[in-house]
Amino acid sequence: MLYDFSRISGLNPDKLTRNAICSVHSIAACALSFSYIKLNLPHNIAYNFSTTYFIWDSIITIINKENKVFILHHIIAIYTLSFEMEFIYFLLFISELSNFWNYIVYYYLHIDSSPRADVAMAIQLLWYWYFRVGLFSKFAKSDDVRDLLWSRSCILYYNVLTIYLLGVYWAFVLAYRFIKKNPKISPAFGFFVLFINIGPIQQYTPFKIIDSIRLTSSNI
Repeated sequence: MLYDFSRISGLNPDKLTRNAICSVHSIAACALSFSYIKLNLPHNIAYNFSTTYFIWDSIITIINKENKVFILHHIIAIYTLSFEMEFIYFLLFISELSNFWNYIVYYYLHIDSSPRADVAMAIQLLWYWYFRVGLFSKFAKSDDVRDLLWSRSCILYYNVLTIYLLGVYWAFVLAYRFIKKNPKISPAFGFFVLFINIGPIQQYTPFKIIDSIRLTSSNI
């Protein structure tokens, strides 16, 4: 009954429409978090926007009986974003930026398996690993990050750590899907994915561009 009502009311859109809504949230969340960090946009604007989206997506997840891990992610994200910290919104910026190619791949896979999907999946894998494994791992092992988050709340620290681990898990899911779909080129591609995530390369662009956005006063 809840599922039928959601269809009639428009609460539960079709898959491609939902994908489009999710992509709009990612783009807007990047813009709002950047504006909060660099342009002194009020914290509540970025917070309320993403919180509204996470609540809506959690409802859709429950209605469609999807993986409840997404609900856990959204609850953690809502709590984490409640902290008025520029570094937290820098993490939001990176997180949503890393999701960009996910929506493009999803679109291609749902329009009669477009041949462009294979290319998009390769870019998606590189893009996601670059940010969510390469850059986030840099923060995960940083004592400065740990001290900054722990100084506000131990729960905040463990929430951010959980989001990081969920991102790493999803990175391996993407890798598995790519290997399964492209078994012949996957070994060479796998080495390339590891290469772009090693420490020395992170000192170059676009890591320098990302670093310029990060809160400098946090000493991270």
